[in-house]
Amino acid sequence: MIIPFRGTQEEKKAYQEMLKEELEEGIVIPIQQSQVKLWNHTFLIKKPNGTWRKILYASKLNKKIEKLHFKMHGLEEVQNLANQMDYATSLDLKSAFHHISVSTNSIPYVAFNFNNNNYAYKAMPYGTKHSPIFFAEAIESILRQIRIHSEIKILTYCDDILLIHQDKQILKTQTMEVMKTLEQFGWTISLDKCETEPKQIITFLGWIWDFKEMNIRMSEERKSKMIQALKDWCNTIYRSKNVKIRQLAALIGRLNFLRPQIKEASLYLIELDK
Repeated sequence: MIIPFRGTQEEKKAYQEMLKEELEEGIVIPIQQSQVKLWNHTFLIKKPNGTWRKILYASKLNKKIEKLHFKMHGLEEVQNLANQMDYATSLDLKSAFHHISVSTNSIPYVAFNFNNNNYAYKAMPYGTKHSPIFFAEAIESILRQIRIHSEIKILTYCDDILLIHQDKQILKTQTMEVMKTLEQFGWTISLDKCETEPKQIITFLGWIWDFKEMNIRMSEERKSKMIQALKDWCNTIYRSKNVKIRQLAALIGRLNFLRPQIKEASLYLIELDK
C-alpha cells in the first residue's frame, strides 16, 4: 500500500527542495508503481545546524533483512585512543550514506511516494538496518590505507571522523592530506562542519572533549534542550496524556546520551523501557 508523505507546510517545502536535489544527483529515481516491491514511509528530522535530513522509515524492510553483527566506534574508543595534551581535528562527510549504491535488485524495496509521484533510492538511504554497517565498511577500507602511511590516530563514527596527534603541526598537515585523499575517492566533505585547526578542546559525537584536563562534558545548548524536553515530559505525565511508543523511544534515545556523564542513567532507562 502506498504511504504518502505527511508533514507540516515547512517540512513539505524542505522535502520538495531535497527531492529535487536528490533527483539531480541520481540519489533517487522515478519508479513505476508496478515495479515496486515494498512501500516505505519517509519523514524529515531537523539536524542540529537547522537543516533537514530525509529518513526512509523502512521498518518492514528491516524485519526481512538478515541481521549482521558489527561494532560501531563510540565514546569508549575516543577515551582509549586519546592521551593527555593531545590535539584533535574533526571531519564531517556530506550525505555520507548516499555515496554507496543500492544493488539493482534491491531498488524496488526502497520505494516511497511524494505528491502522488513514486520514487526509489538508487543510493543508500538513511533508515535501512544495514546502511550504517555498509558505510562504515566502505570508509574504513580507505582509512585503513591512510593509517598505514600516517602518524595520526583516526576514529570514525558514521560520517564523523576524529583525528588525533600530540604534535599540532603534524596533525594540521596530515588532516589536509586525509581530506585530499577522501576527496580523491569521491567523498564530499562538509567544510562548514569540520574543525581543521588542531585544538585540545573539541566537539565530537555531541560531547565537548578536553584533552588538557582529560574530561568530557555536554554542551550548554544540548543541556538546555534536554532539560526542556524533560520538563515537557513531566507536564505530559501530570496531565495523564497518552503518548506514542515512538515518542518514548526518542526520549530513551536522548537520555542514552547521558550515560558517559551520569553513571546511574542506565537504571532509570531500564524503568522507562519496561
